[in-house]
Amino acid sequence: MSKLQILTMFLIIFFIMSAFCMLILKAIIVDGKKKQTPIKVKGDVKKPLYSANKGMNNIKQKIRYDVLTPERINVLDLMLVRAGVKLRPEEFFIINWACLLFTVIVLFLITRFILILPIAALVGYFTPLFIIQAKKDTRLKKFHKELPNLLTMLIGSLRSGFSFMQALTAVADDSEEVMKEELNIVIKELKIGRGMEEVFDEWYQRVPIEDLNLMLHAVVIQKETGGNLTTILESILNTIKEKISLHRKLSALTAQGKISGIIMTVLPIVIGILSYLVDREHASIMFTHPLGKLMLASSVSGMVACFFIMRKMTRMEV
Repeated sequence: MSKLQILTMFLIIFFIMSAFCMLILKAIIVDGKKKQTPIKVKGDVKKPLYSANKGMNNIKQKIRYDVLTPERINVLDLMLVRAGVKLRPEEFFIINWACLLFTVIVLFLITRFILILPIAALVGYFTPLFIIQAKKDTRLKKFHKELPNLLTMLIGSLRSGFSFMQALTAVADDSEEVMKEELNIVIKELKIGRGMEEVFDEWYQRVPIEDLNLMLHAVVIQKETGGNLTTILESILNTIKEKISLHRKLSALTAQGKISGIIMTVLPIVIGILSYLVDREHASIMFTHPLGKLMLASSVSGMVACFFIMRKMTRMEV
């Protein structure tokens, strides 16, 4: 098979799988936004009656109630909520396996090497999980960055004579996107009469930040025992500011290691692309000869392992 035929086949498969994924996403998004709270499953799950007029909904319901376990549903739902992704667990399950099939088919058609299939399956399966994890980390960083502003405005509102609920409402109106979304959920839950401790516990599940947990425990304890909430929040605010300052210093100290890890991961890819563009005849041996395919698979595995090892070495918790 010539290079032109391989390229043509790759493009055809790529567009077909892209269209397939777009149809899946379109069918999923039509259902609307999901509630941004974790699903609590207790006991047996009652299976709903399937509708013959909604094929995609029936598939998703069958996956939810026949394929996924209640524990897996809770884990996926909490992961998606923390990332701020408005998908249901069964929808993410469909996208996950669609990515796996797409990666396996495309890489096999390109390399014609059977041993690359396990690697392709792992890459395709874990790529959506890595994307969700990255979105979750970004969202939590934004929230943590806005937390001092939340405490500052909350302290100012309480000193002005507002009640705690009034102060939360005033802060929510002036907050950024991530903080505003979470505060609106908390205010809505408190207004319908739910207990403060239960609502705060669910808030911490959605946003697992220790500084937030410290603030929420202080508010709950102050409500039960009394005391000056403003003074307590000021002390927590000073502690958070010191932790943020220490975190920035650690980030500066580990920046060189992080950059080294990125360079060690990207450099082989860039060199491989340039080698293929300069001398395609010799570079194509990596995709046609069995030994070259094995070397390519081992190189990719080593690069991925190196990236995560360097990332683990340079990550420090404050």
